[in-house]
Amino acid sequence: MRETDEQGRSPYRLNLMQLLEGDEKSSLVVSALKRCATLHYVDETTDTLVLDYWVNDETKQAFRENFDGSPLALFQAFQVLLTLNLYAVSDALKADLYRSTSHYASETVPTLASDQRIMRFKFVRFSKQGVAQSMMLKELSDGEHQLLHSLGLCLLFRETNSLLLLDEPETHFNPDWRANFITRLRQCLPGTANVAQEMLVTTHTPFLISDSKPDKVLVFVKDKASGAVSISHPDYNTLGASINKITMNTFGKRETIGGHAQALLEALRARFEHGAEDKEALITEIHQQLGDSVEKVLLIKAILDSDQQGNGEAQA
Repeated sequence: MRETDEQGRSPYRLNLMQLLEGDEKSSLVVSALKRCATLHYVDETTDTLVLDYWVNDETKQAFRENFDGSPLALFQAFQVLLTLNLYAVSDALKADLYRSTSHYASETVPTLASDQRIMRFKFVRFSKQGVAQSMMLKELSDGEHQLLHSLGLCLLFRETNSLLLLDEPETHFNPDWRANFITRLRQCLPGTANVAQEMLVTTHTPFLISDSKPDKVLVFVKDKASGAVSISHPDYNTLGASINKITMNTFGKRETIGGHAQALLEALRARFEHGAEDKEALITEIHQQLGDSVEKVLLIKAILDSDQQGNGEAQA
């Protein structure tokens, strides 16, 4: 509709609710969400429509009936409403964003205060396996958020032809989640005769590579001098390869222990090579300071071999 302001200008004002809400038979977003709600009401003081959901079997059935049995359709409905928050951003700020050549253009769009948003999720609780009390979404760890986000996207798009791009999705995972991530992705995307998904994953963890065939793995290497990037397949079978082998052969990390531990080991090696140490006492100290590793075994072997060589020379 058209309104006239104090300066005599007549900007257009959209009635968003009218565009999003239909009648009882309509499948428009707000109407469908209201039909699925356990309770809905309008707060007259703030002119706010409140939708409250107690999620049980009946609620899930209502969502299926109103969104064509598609979780993706429900997800898209919420995305439409959340996108409406951009209407609250000023035209001048939008114009500045569109014209900007800055790498930080995304920071131009402000995070609106709760009372300025057209759509927001006010309160969400859910049940977590093994936890007695219901939880808030904000109580999840970064790794849990990341896992739900990655697997949730796969489940949403499992019945569509899609290209999924995952940028280091395992960053906050614990070792067990990293080791099983590819298996979980396969479970989410079983594949059907009518649709298919392709996935491109960037990673720095050897676990994901160990679950992939070499023809599915691309290794990017940047030349430090020229800056040129070369791309190649691994020259060994990555599927089922050990984490140590992948770490050394693909990521170029020859040590399998941490930097501080490596420095301690090198200091012990230097003492051995200096030749003034009692070898049995030095081996005992190595066992006391360092846990089991390939590097530790090789150092102890070098000490024992040198002892045997010394005995052989003495006998000769």
